[in-house]
Amino acid sequence: MKHVEHKTTDIVLVACHSGSLLQSTPLGVGSLCAGLPPFCRSEILNLPPAFDIEHICEAVSALQPKLVGFSMYVWNRARLQDFAYELRTHLPDTVFVAGGPEVSCRASTWEQNSSSPLLYDIVIQGHAELLFQQVVAEVMDGIFVRPAETQVLCETATPLPESPWLNEILTPQRGVLLETARGCPFRCAYCFDARGNRAVTRIPYLRLQQELELFVAHGVEQVWVLDSSFNVPCSRGKELLRLFLEYAPELHYHLEAKAEYIDAETAQLLAQLSCSVQVGLQSVHVQVLKNVDRTLDMQRFEAGLFELYQYGVTYGIDLIYGLPGDNYAGLCESLEVALGFFPNQIELFPLALLPGTELEQRRCTYTLKALPEPPYTVISTSSMDTEGFARAAVLTAALNLFYNTGRAVSYFEVLCSACNCSGVEFLEHLGIWLQQEGAVCVESPLPDWEVKQAYRLQLEFIRTYFSQLGLENLVPAALDIMHYHYLYAETILGPPLFPVSSQDNNDTQDGSGSWALAEGVRMGKFAYPVEKYHNAGVDDLVEFVYLNAQEDCGALFHRGPHGVCCKEVPVDVVELFRSCVGASQLPAQFGCLDPAQTGKWLRDAVAKGSLFQRPSS
Repeated sequence: MKHVEHKTTDIVLVACHSGSLLQSTPLGVGSLCAGLPPFCRSEILNLPPAFDIEHICEAVSALQPKLVGFSMYVWNRARLQDFAYELRTHLPDTVFVAGGPEVSCRASTWEQNSSSPLLYDIVIQGHAELLFQQVVAEVMDGIFVRPAETQVLCETATPLPESPWLNEILTPQRGVLLETARGCPFRCAYCFDARGNRAVTRIPYLRLQQELELFVAHGVEQVWVLDSSFNVPCSRGKELLRLFLEYAPELHYHLEAKAEYIDAETAQLLAQLSCSVQVGLQSVHVQVLKNVDRTLDMQRFEAGLFELYQYGVTYGIDLIYGLPGDNYAGLCESLEVALGFFPNQIELFPLALLPGTELEQRRCTYTLKALPEPPYTVISTSSMDTEGFARAAVLTAALNLFYNTGRAVSYFEVLCSACNCSGVEFLEHLGIWLQQEGAVCVESPLPDWEVKQAYRLQLEFIRTYFSQLGLENLVPAALDIMHYHYLYAETILGPPLFPVSSQDNNDTQDGSGSWALAEGVRMGKFAYPVEKYHNAGVDDLVEFVYLNAQEDCGALFHRGPHGVCCKEVPVDVVELFRSCVGASQLPAQFGCLDPAQTGKWLRDAVAKGSLFQRPSS
């Protein structure tokens, strides 16, 4: 991000991200800055969620700005509101402007009259670039007259902003946001994206090309494409994918798509990219979708996902619970259908009754009760009471833990089949267990588990649940499968392993540093030969246990030029390598391995780069 270093400045724009560092780009305020004249000195503050209000107030006050802008979103409104009140005491004469999705929903929420101290002079609703430029021009020319009451300005058009990337307002980091279009061709009643119309403004290809080239030059790794349905129409989606492939094929793209518009050619193009695609199902019930102005052509939806599956594209599905006319049983039916598509993840979340949306205007029709402040979550409807919402929240927690964070797509159906239950039934049992263990409480926010934490809970639940069902004989194989896929996924996400030359070995081994495993190496112990999981996989757990005898073994994983390598080794080799970590000298003999075997395993590991000696400090 570009910061103009001055003792004072003209404009300060304040953003506050949601906490995800890779997606923390202040693109909104960056676009505002990109349209300002060169003589206008500006500063962007991109603050973390828990920023120190007093400290930031002092910092902003020291800049003596003529105007301060606040970018309001669902996740930061309360915090920025508190900040604005405090900052107003430091800067009583500075022009305050509020904008963003949170102020674009309802003017009455932000209007203030002269009977109370004025907080915001201007509130800009809609895409703010043009109106913001006008306000800034008046402030800079000294002709802006502060109103007695908050003035609400509304931009109904969809202007095409200057690029904050190409104008060097923002500097690309590891993760970036790429705006490819504004607006949405659909009009879902719960969504504010279409802003009352179906007009879509496309970003020109030349600009996108230049931004992609800039991202590559700065070593960007991941791109979140801001386009609610990038593949509508199909021709546009294919053109975008070809653009990505031509100018930045090495980046990883996060895309939102309309499944009904995915054909074989689109899937082929996606398969050539490193990408993940999220599609919105929301519900499988036609009347429920009709209540929120959505449609579903299930035949085309299935066809689109089949194309993604056929070409090996990573994809996820969105579901919403609490939609008008839906209930807990209907949610379970939708979730079961979604699980049947074998997505890599399923995002299940409660309906939010966003102010200013069409659905909010119909709230009485469906007796929608929602939180009055962000995140505006619906808590009951005429068709789903608070108990149903509580059950749905627990089901969501179980899904997030086991299927999403736990990366269970590869073996989830195998476990369910072994338990003779459906996917939803499996998750409901998990939800009950999580509550009994105190890992989930419906009165508290749902946990955000780390992968290792989720994995431990997965293992504990399988041991408990299988034992309850009298399936103790299946537990070793079940844990094996989960362990294999855990290590496999961790290896994919880790760095590749490169062989070490003899000279490099001699240069780094001075005999005094401690030994360590390479970052990309993973190890594990298994109850059955790991090659059975790696080469063939397991489709039927009961049959697998019946046909195979237990045989303890170890396994080494690393990522090579052709994918993940999994090598079966004796258990003592795994323990040997673990014993080396932190040691200053390698052992001459270990466990049941004789000195010759020990030496050979260690020499091979050092030559392959799996084991190395850190330089002494």
